[in-house]
Amino acid sequence: MTEKVARLHRAGSKHSRQTDKLRKAVNNLLEWMRVNLPADYILPFNCRLYPSGEFVYQVCGQGTVREDFKLIKDGHHSISDLNLFSILIADGFIDKIIDDMERESSAFSATTLKLKNSVK
Repeated sequence: MTEKVARLHRAGSKHSRQTDKLRKAVNNLLEWMRVNLPADYILPFNCRLYPSGEFVYQVCGQGTVREDFKLIKDGHHSISDLNLFSILIADGFIDKIIDDMERESSAFSATTLKLKNSVK
């Protein structure tokens, strides 16, 4: 029994450390998005990020909107919300933002080139 209690203690400690790391990563991502994404940027997958740093994922269906989960920057996120956010990331949330930023950057580069050429 002592061995099982020790194993449980080790597993709980590891779980706590990993959860803390995930909470920090989520907070860093929320802050990055708040600071770097344009105010009118539409987040993928029915997500919203408010100026306060509050992140909300909404599920829409049959004329209703249900809040699936909410994360608040520097908040104490539940394990359930962290897991749901992790699934969102795994489903391509960050990849979609990257694709949008790269596409927009290319458009800006093309526009800058056209403006330079028209001034000559």
